Amino acid sequence: MDAVSHDSKKNWQKFPVHAVTSGSLVTSPGFFEKAAAVASSGLAAINLRAHGLGGRQLFEIALKLREITAAAGTPLIVAGRIDIAIAAGADSVQLGAHGVPLEAAVELCGKHGKNFGYSCHSVQEAAQAREAGASYVYLGTVFSSVSKPGVSPCGAGLLAKTCESVDIPVVAIGGIDPSNAGRVAGAGASGAAAISSIWNAPDSRAAVLELAEFFKGLTIADKWRGRR
Repeated sequence: MDAVSHDSKKNWQKFPVHAVTSGSLVTSPGFFEKAAAVASSGLAAINLRAHGLGGRQLFEIALKLREITAAAGTPLIVAGRIDIAIAAGADSVQLGAHGVPLEAAVELCGKHGKNFGYSCHSVQEAAQAREAGASYVYLGTVFSSVSKPGVSPCGAGLLAKTCESVDIPVVAIGGIDPSNAGRVAGAGASGAAAISSIWNAPDSRAAVLELAEFFKGLTIADKWRGRR
């Protein structure tokens, strides 16, 4: 099956779950088997985020994930590393305030035909990313998260305001699991990005399917029009 098209932003709403990795996860035994199971759900993008790894190692991991996701017809996102995303043929780059300045990153992504998402912490950041051409945004940290210790959660209120303000998919991130995914969907989010609730689950594919259930129904366009 072909990899997800770079050309259509609407593809992103087909994947309500974003399975975000960590450096320790992608170097752990059995990771690629779990990644194949996640991709086989047909509902999850895999976001390769691996702070601390060298460029060569990250590139090799990205290539393996590209094979897995392309076979399943699901997206591969590379966080922060535009060069790795381009070299490995990823579908998208996840940008953020601590990376390459947005204007420069957008120019590079456009030159190489890459979609990009943007990690936001405010309505203003989300609006700026949308105007710059982002295919989707992450909004967080919504709930307390073990991957972001000491970071105060923004809660579902800011998430709802962001969803009301932009007409592209808003993916919530931060401490999201089946116990609170209903609140995230109720706030208008198109999906959820998660680490531990997916990768630490006994069955990662089943965890994706469970989270995805909360986001069935209206398209992002219908959600947004209904809130105007």
